[in-house]
Amino acid sequence: MSAIHGRLGFDTPEIAFGGGTTTPEVAVAGVNERRTIRVVADARLTNARELRSLLESRGHRLEASTDAELIAHAYQEWGPQAVARLRGPFACAVWDAEARRLVLARDHIGLRRIYYALIPGGVAFASEIQRLVEDYDVGREWSPEAIDAYLALGYVPAPLTAYRRISKLEPAQLLQVDGRRLRLEQYWDVPAATPASIALDERLATLDARLRALLDHQAGAAAGLLYSGSTASTALLSASTPERTIPVTVDIEEDASNLTRSETAATWLGHSRQLEVAAPDAMTLAIEFATRAHEPIADPAAIVQLAVMHAARRHADSAFAAHGASMLWAGHTPHEVDRARGRIGNVRDARHVYSSWDDQLRRGIYTRDFSWQVREADPFSRHLAVHASHPSDSALERGVYVDLRTSLADGVLLSADRAAAAAGVSLRLPFLDRDLVVLAVTTPAAVKQRGLTGMHALRRVLLRRLPRSLMPSARRPLAHHAWLRRALAAMVPDVLLVPRFDGRGIVSRVALRRLWEDHCRGRHDYAPHLWSLLMLEFWFRQCVDGAAAGDPLEYAVLKAAA
Repeated sequence: MSAIHGRLGFDTPEIAFGGGTTTPEVAVAGVNERRTIRVVADARLTNARELRSLLESRGHRLEASTDAELIAHAYQEWGPQAVARLRGPFACAVWDAEARRLVLARDHIGLRRIYYALIPGGVAFASEIQRLVEDYDVGREWSPEAIDAYLALGYVPAPLTAYRRISKLEPAQLLQVDGRRLRLEQYWDVPAATPASIALDERLATLDARLRALLDHQAGAAAGLLYSGSTASTALLSASTPERTIPVTVDIEEDASNLTRSETAATWLGHSRQLEVAAPDAMTLAIEFATRAHEPIADPAAIVQLAVMHAARRHADSAFAAHGASMLWAGHTPHEVDRARGRIGNVRDARHVYSSWDDQLRRGIYTRDFSWQVREADPFSRHLAVHASHPSDSALERGVYVDLRTSLADGVLLSADRAAAAAGVSLRLPFLDRDLVVLAVTTPAAVKQRGLTGMHALRRVLLRRLPRSLMPSARRPLAHHAWLRRALAAMVPDVLLVPRFDGRGIVSRVALRRLWEDHCRGRHDYAPHLWSLLMLEFWFRQCVDGAAAGDPLEYAVLKAAA
């Protein structure tokens, strides 16, 4: 994966890519014929062939075969809106020397990220947040508003990052820097659902054909496929070619009967499943994940995912996965009951539906000083705005739209991408192909969900190839994370109930000890809340304190500031 890194001075005539240096980790720039447009990109375009043919038919002469060069010529042809024509994961920085304009853009779904920060006399940008954190003009100062949002939602929502001076683009967003003027623009949005009159069989045929094309197009050498036995992963397996795909199942507290059924289903589809058994070392994996993510993620599944990636890496260095399918095809709507009651019209509704903590409980554990710092913060404002902007009267369609614009990119995809990077796996997500996302969101809720059974469309596709006896369960099993209780008992006393965490000034010592006591005595299950605090502290130690992580807090702060 190539890294984007650069800075632009408002009063200088040129841009510096790579922070003024050239290293193997910095993306190679693509240029147009007159060399007036330079591009650095972290991209894997799925429509590169079609785009190249179109540009050549319009008189462009492309010398290299890089995505960066394609983007440079596309920008010359269509200007900043050229990014709307790209397909697949990408983040890019475009320097237009004639217009003296910098354009930063993120792909339609948010598979790649790009960050930026205002610095004295200019702007710095990067596709990896740590590049900006290490910049002397940016630094590691953390954002109270972002930490409040993290504890409310379980992730840090765009445009915030965990760092006060750094922002991130939202999916399908571009930033234009013209002189001293910065302008943000949403260049694409998913369309509304189309009438149910379009035949289901036609939709299913399109879904099946596109999945097959994506798996065939993306798999060069044999690629792994993360096969949990779920409806979505089985649908991917059924669309793949046995000779070019290695299905890998990782057993972490899996039900034995499900393992047997999923293996039989794989054999029926012509595949030989590989089984790995993993027992997560929670503390080691949590520290590794925090180091890689550079922003806190509260979901314990992130640690399981990292263990899965390490196991899958033993079979292939690239892997397909079904991320996003449950969200888009109504297999997993986290707040389905609440959404079914109607529209979310105010902050109280949003807190009830989207908060990972009870709002009163979360604010009740804050110190007085931190409470004052975040007194005007509203972690749910973007959810309300996105919810209100969707034209559908369907609670399910609105819910999917909000998740697609918020938690998918900033939570699910960040977690998956960082876990894959830590394990050295190139992760490919066919269900998040832009055209398949459009197909999913334009499919009416009544087609995707029948009664309480979600993923109805995917299950119809599977029934063409699997007997009913081998079909995955129609109900998505809840993740219990039996390892979590042991991990909390081992880590909370040594990581949270110590002066180092008290010194952060975020959580009241008395309130935290009361929370832990109630949890240990079985009065309440606070496992997710305690885990989110653990991941916050690991992030502080690995990313804010940095090299000073092993020192007492007062020395760590001095070193981090030096």
